[in-house]
Amino acid sequence: MMDHVLNDNAVVTDIAGDYTIIRTKNQTISFQLIKFGFKLQEYDSFEKKNLDQDDRLKTIKNLISINSLFSAGRGWSPEELLGFYKEQGLLNEPYKVISWKDKNNYKIRIIE
Repeated sequence: MMDHVLNDNAVVTDIAGDYTIIRTKNQTISFQLIKFGFKLQEYDSFEKKNLDQDDRLKTIKNLISINSLFSAGRGWSPEELLGFYKEQGLLNEPYKVISWKDKNNYKIRIIE
């Protein structure tokens, strides 16, 4: 991931599994993540256990509130999970998705 994206944003790389994993190099966002219950795992990686669907939805809404970017991809990527929750009527907030063309090119979309 490009450093300048992580300097200004939080990028959710996994949320469908047992843990939500998010990366950022932004100190202000890091403090927010800790308030939301995330723990620093590595230099710029944070992790929080998903207790159940309600807990995961609460985490998603918290991450949307700080303008996190949800990674696109296949196999229950963050983008696919949020789309599923939107279809089920469990998520109504607009959110941002980031997709990578290669390591230097990306696109950010707002899903209404």
